[in-house]
Amino acid sequence: MLDGDQHWYDQMRPLADRAAFFVPGHHLATGVERGVAAGAYSNVACINPKAAQRWWQMMQNDIGEALKVQEAIQAFFDAHIVPYAKRGFSNPALDKLLAAVGSGRL
Repeated sequence: MLDGDQHWYDQMRPLADRAAFFVPGHHLATGVERGVAAGAYSNVACINPKAAQRWWQMMQNDIGEALKVQEAIQAFFDAHIVPYAKRGFSNPALDKLLAAVGSGRL
């Protein structure tokens, strides 16, 4: 995973002028708030690309509200996705699951 705790963000912030850091989609608002994330390799966009775009725009205009949305996304991931990761499913498999959930095919 390309992000971490506050210390990681503190170390990356000076480099953000010279490199574009992409963080996990479900951590994007944190990365934006801390001045590091230029975008995400977005597992959130797998669920609903239009909603992910609206959330990105929210980060530009109301980071506090975007962080609240992130809390809800992380709660969903903790409850419904992390258990599969702990059972050994790969990130691409989990992204495919999220895409299927977003499409309503499950």
